[in-house]
Amino acid sequence: MRAFLALLVVAGCGPRMPGPDGNMAAEVVYLVHNELWHVGLDGSGAARIGAVGDDAFRTGFPRRLSDGRLALLADDTGAIHPYLYEGRAARPIGGAVTLWDALTSATVGGAAALVYTMTPFSGGHAQLMRADPVAGDTRVVAAEPDGFVAEPAPWDDGSVLVVRHARGQVTLEILSVSGNGAREVLATIDAPYGAHAPARLPDGRVVFVRTDPRDSTDTAIGELFVLDRGGAARTTGITGVRALVVAGDSVVYEIGGADGITDLVRTNLMDRPVNLTKTPTVSEHLGWSD
Repeated sequence: MRAFLALLVVAGCGPRMPGPDGNMAAEVVYLVHNELWHVGLDGSGAARIGAVGDDAFRTGFPRRLSDGRLALLADDTGAIHPYLYEGRAARPIGGAVTLWDALTSATVGGAAALVYTMTPFSGGHAQLMRADPVAGDTRVVAAEPDGFVAEPAPWDDGSVLVVRHARGQVTLEILSVSGNGAREVLATIDAPYGAHAPARLPDGRVVFVRTDPRDSTDTAIGELFVLDRGGAARTTGITGVRALVVAGDSVVYEIGGADGITDLVRTNLMDRPVNLTKTPTVSEHLGWSD
């Protein structure tokens, strides 16, 4: 696994530096329907930022870019696009996507970038796209002609972490978004299991959600795994996980309750998890909203 490039978070005056998932290190950004919200990693200061699009059920993957702006996928008048949220306004960037797709923050040459997947409604193939949030330019940086490239997450400058589903295999990979076509396979997920929501921890390990298509228990819906730097994957024992991000030195995950209401929970993978939202009638989302 590649050497970890340390992230220095400076406390005090001035803006906070984004963490490995693109979120500010002291907060996590999330969705309530098509509304952007944020909350501190200690559970304090939950506040609405604004709304994007006109569909409460086709909005997903809110992420903060390295330049501080917010990005997400949202539906306006029947078409889902990547959006940038700046100040109190949102603008689309890039082409139309589907409910197969996801979005993340990245940097290329130190500059903020937006990376998202583009998959047809019928599935079967996918492209990984990079957009310049300033100029609005988009380009294809990787393609999978016989499967899916799913749920990109930041890795290091010029590359992202993805899950690839292709030719009967599921792999965790690092893909270049700088245009050189580089690809590195970190791990293969044994059949019949699936995987999604990969993210890099500050120490260079990877967390991801393993799923089991044969069942609908909390474990099958999503079990949080850690991929050690030596390549061995092990369970954390945390189940019912639907989506996750890394913020600061913590994993924040969306957990689905038996009542259908989801909450956001923080863990450092050592101590007891902490529920950040604790809203009995409102669902918070890190992936697709509902």
